[in-house]
Amino acid sequence: MSSLSMKKPSYFRSLRVLFTIGVAVLIILKAKPTDAMGMLILWCIPAFFLLVTAGVSYKHKKDNASTVDYYNERLDGFWSHEFNDSKLLLNEKQQTITIKNGMNEKTYPFSSVIGWHFNLDSGGYDGGFGTGAIRQQNLNNSGLFIEVKDVMFPVWQVKFYPQKGKFHQDKGYNDVKMQITRWLRVLSQVINKE
Repeated sequence: MSSLSMKKPSYFRSLRVLFTIGVAVLIILKAKPTDAMGMLILWCIPAFFLLVTAGVSYKHKKDNASTVDYYNERLDGFWSHEFNDSKLLLNEKQQTITIKNGMNEKTYPFSSVIGWHFNLDSGGYDGGFGTGAIRQQNLNNSGLFIEVKDVMFPVWQVKFYPQKGKFHQDKGYNDVKMQITRWLRVLSQVINKE
C-alpha cells in the first residue's frame, strides 16, 4: 500500500466558477452599456446558485484530498493517518501510539492500548432541509475508536473521510470502510504482532 498524494482542489479553478465569471465578463464586453447593468442583475440569480453549488462541490473535493496515510513505505517503523484535526501515529521503534482528536493529543505506549473498534453511521436522509445536519452527525459519529488506559481520555476517535465519492453515497461509504479495515489490520499487525 502506498500513501495517496492527491491534487488539492481550488474553488477558483472550478468550471462552475469560471463559467459564472466568463458569462459576466461576456455580458460586460458584448452588451450595450445601457443593457449591461440589467443583464448583470438578471445573471446574479443563476450565478448565485452556480457559486453555491461550486462551494459545496469544492468542500467535498477538499475533504477527499485531506486524508493523508503513510503505511511504513520506507520501512522506518512509522504508520500514520491524518484527516483534518484527527491523527493516528504508530511508532514501532519506540512502541508508542500518538492520537489526536481536535485540540487533544497524547502519546501512549503500546501496552496502554486496551482495544479498538469502528463505527460507520449512515442513513436517516429524507431529502429535506435537515439532511445536511444528519450527514454531518453521521460523519461525526463514525470512525476508528481506540480505547486506552487513561482516566481522562479513555476512548479516542480517529476520523476518516472518503478519498473517493461522498460519505453519504455507497462509493464514499465503501471507501471509508476500506480505509478503516486497513487501519484495523495495521493496528493488529503493529500492536498485537498478528
